Amino acid sequence: MVSVRAVDVSKRFGDFLAVDHVSIEAKDKELVTLLGPSGCGKTTTLRIISGLVKPDTGKVYFGEKDVTNVPPHKRNIGFVFQKVALFPHMNVYKNVAFGLKMRKFPKNEIDKRVKEVLKLVRMEGFEERMPSQLSGGQVQRIDIARVLATDPEVLLFDEPLGHLDAKLRDDLKYEIRRIQKETGKTAIYVTHDQAEAFAISDKVYVMNHGQVQQIGTPLELYLNPRSDFVADFIGTSNFLEGTIAEVIGNRLKINVQDGLSLVSEPMPNVQEYKVNDNIILSIRPEDVEVIEDPKGKDNVFEAKIERSTFLGTNTRLMISLGNRLLKVDLYGPDRFKMVDAVGFRKFHMRRFTIIKKA
Repeated sequence: MVSVRAVDVSKRFGDFLAVDHVSIEAKDKELVTLLGPSGCGKTTTLRIISGLVKPDTGKVYFGEKDVTNVPPHKRNIGFVFQKVALFPHMNVYKNVAFGLKMRKFPKNEIDKRVKEVLKLVRMEGFEERMPSQLSGGQVQRIDIARVLATDPEVLLFDEPLGHLDAKLRDDLKYEIRRIQKETGKTAIYVTHDQAEAFAISDKVYVMNHGQVQQIGTPLELYLNPRSDFVADFIGTSNFLEGTIAEVIGNRLKINVQDGLSLVSEPMPNVQEYKVNDNIILSIRPEDVEVIEDPKGKDNVFEAKIERSTFLGTNTRLMISLGNRLLKVDLYGPDRFKMVDAVGFRKFHMRRFTIIKKA
């Protein structure tokens, strides 16, 4: 297999800068996801890697080979698009075999490969079906089989599950990861869906406004977002503005709006902060708990429960802290105890992320 690198690539369409000096890398056998909202530049970046779009600046490498000026059909890639276009007049077998026939593979090799890839995508026995006889999920599996049949070095996925319903998306994302693992292909995947990206990725590039905002594993991005955009886009966060009041060893004392004072966990990078620095706190709803006995705990505060909503796996509280509403998610037995709860309660903020204000 092969690694893939896009180095300092940019692309402008008229006055619109779609990709702004972006560098990404997918190592051999890695699945890397470009994650971001619509218009962030992720699909254009993928198309630059595929050769469908030529960058204005920068280079694309497959392994050590510069493929920037190599046309798509000579890059040995497999591209799975959001809108699948199987040939409606061909059955499943002929659709999967099409690329092999165009490359003039012998018939026995075509038969062998079609059987192998249909088994891989768990669609054996569907060879004679027409596309009109397939469900949306089955069509997507056949398209993946068609791409795999020619044995590409690199797999590219452009929001392949975007047109499917939620249940199918949930099932197929794990199938895509399984197939990528079993084939050992290097893959780059584009999506706006954070849950999808987290479920399948070795590494995620979060993009916005044509730039990479942060790179990391799903866990790194969730626990340590470096900007309020990443914290808000990855999962759900509450945001409070504050200032550094004191540096206490390897911890920070923070004064937050509405008179709340908080103390950070021990921080390896505490030297990066100084008194009076303006910061933003990102607080995940699950990192706040209702507490009866605050003895011995930092970061306890009183707030009013304005609304309680039971959601099955959790109960979502909306609590008022001064003039701000914060989301709190309760799991386990606590989610039953607090259904329809109102009034003032004590809360414990177990964890928060400090983001330097730009």
